[in-house]
Parts: sequence; structure tokens; C-alpha cells
Amino acid sequence: MISQIDRCLRACVHSAGLLIIGILTSTSLPAAEQVVEQNVLIREGFPSAFLEYFFPQTFFLKINETPSLTLIESLLIFAGVLLAMFGLWFLQKPKAGTQSGVGFQLLNLGERKPFIPLKSEIQTLEFLTQIQTSKKYRLSANLTRVTLTPHQNTFVLEDKNYKNALLINRRRSHRTVLCDNDVLDVGEMILLFRNHVVPAGTIHRPASKDLQLPIVGIIPKGPVHKMTPILTVSGSTQKIPLVRNLITIGSSNSNDIIVEGDEVALRHAKIYKVGASWKIQNLLIQETTTVNGRRIDQRFLQDGMKLLLGILCLSLSPVKHK
Repeated sequence: MISQIDRCLRACVHSAGLLIIGILTSTSLPAAEQVVEQNVLIREGFPSAFLEYFFPQTFFLKINETPSLTLIESLLIFAGVLLAMFGLWFLQKPKAGTQSGVGFQLLNLGERKPFIPLKSEIQTLEFLTQIQTSKKYRLSANLTRVTLTPHQNTFVLEDKNYKNALLINRRRSHRTVLCDNDVLDVGEMILLFRNHVVPAGTIHRPASKDLQLPIVGIIPKGPVHKMTPILTVSGSTQKIPLVRNLITIGSSNSNDIIVEGDEVALRHAKIYKVGASWKIQNLLIQETTTVNGRRIDQRFLQDGMKLLLGILCLSLSPVKHK
């Protein structure tokens, strides 16, 4: 918009300059003088009746011997040019789209953040593959198994597959009620859920219960060293110190940390010590382990990293760096 205004102002200045130059140096046009001379020659060789019929004394836009515009005519033309330029700018001005209803908004860099309205019906996230974007994004697998169900002026998102990298507010969730400003990570596509039907803060999720994990074989018998890494369970006050060099996590009773749930494998992941550092490794290809929102096979750990194994979200602190 600023560039368009700049171009309009430059055009106005140029037009004003040409107008002033034209007024100060107004001369007769050679074409007009030639027309006058031809008119005189024609009148001398033809009858008056013939000349009056084809060459009347007054006609529309008659060219005078001194065809120069008056000051008022020049100002009128200048004003007309300004109005025409303003009209073209107004027609080309992008219209600000009004968002209404419930839908998603693209947050990826380089996108114009279009609003994607949702129909009030049961649907899957497969429609994301049809969205026109500036570049092609890799999406999560099996979006046909991620459903949106209308529920009290919002939607309930349910991931029936639960083996893709779909995150809600940087956390995996099997079933959740979408609230205004929720962020969805669907592979490389980032979506912001917008609900313009109900006021912000009206919809609340049920408070999650304090999660207590069964811990086998890693309960310290004495004081813990100050540099011992500690896993803190998200949504809970439970802390798990890593006092062993190898710790396994899964749903089987043979693991050191037992996490119940269909989305957690029998042996899901392991955390082990490598020299002075710690490393996490995903044990099954079809299962998902993420560190700071990214799927990993194995990764060295650092202070403050967020670990996600199925429904279990852990934070690590402190860790002795490599």
C-alpha cells in the first residue's frame, strides 16, 4: 500500500510539472496550423454550399489556431487524472477478509494466513491435503483416522491412529476438546484453531488428574547427587532421578518406568549414559518418541529438553553436557 501511494505521489508531481511547463511555454501545434492552411486552400476551389456541408464553421472539438488549454481546463484535467488514479488504486486494494465461525489459520512462515472454515459435521483432517499453500508441506500419515466431531460450538479432535506426529500445543493427545488459539502441528504444517462463535475463555478442558507412574528398580536409597538428571512428569509433581546407567520405558512390567496405555509399546524407549552425557533411543520404528516436538530415533539430551513418549511428557533437568 505504501509503494502504491508513493507511485501515485510521483505521478502527481510529474503531471503538475508538465502542466506548469505547458502553461509557461504554450505554442501553436504544427498539426493545427497545417489543418488551417488546408482549410483555406479547400475553400478557394469548391462551392460554398459544398464547403458548408462538409466543413461547418463550428464543430465539436474544433482545433483553434492557437490550441492551448486554459488554466481552468488544465486544472480540470489534472483533477480527473487524480480521480482516475485513486479509483484504480481503490479497485486494486486487497480486501480485508472477515473471519467468522470455527476454523483453522495457517501459521507457517511465508503464508498469507488464510482462514480455513470448518463445516459443522463429522470430518477428518484429510482436507488439509487439498489446501493451496505457497509450498508443499509433508503432513502426518493416516489423516483419515484423525476425526473432528462437533461438540458444543467447538470440535473434539480424536486421533484414532495415534502413531503419527500430530501434536496439540506441542503435546500428543488421544482425544481433546479444541479451544480458541490451540496450536496443531500436523507434520510440517502448523495450524491455529480459531473459534469466533463463542467468546475466548468460555470453553475449558477437563482438568487432568495427577499422573503417578509405577517406577521399578530406580528408586534411590539415599541422597541424589546434585548433577543427577531428573525426569519431571508434565502435569504432576512426580520426579524420577536417573540413578542407573540404563533405564527402559514402556507398558511392560519389565521396564524401569511403566506407562500404561495402548499408545505406548511394551518396550517403547530407553535412556542410557554415554560417557558424561545421556542419550534417548526409540526402540520401535512404528512407535513415536519426540524431543522438543521432533520425532527422533536417538538423541543426546540437554538441559530443559521435553520428551514425549505416547501420552507421557517428561522434562529433563539438570543434565551434564557432553
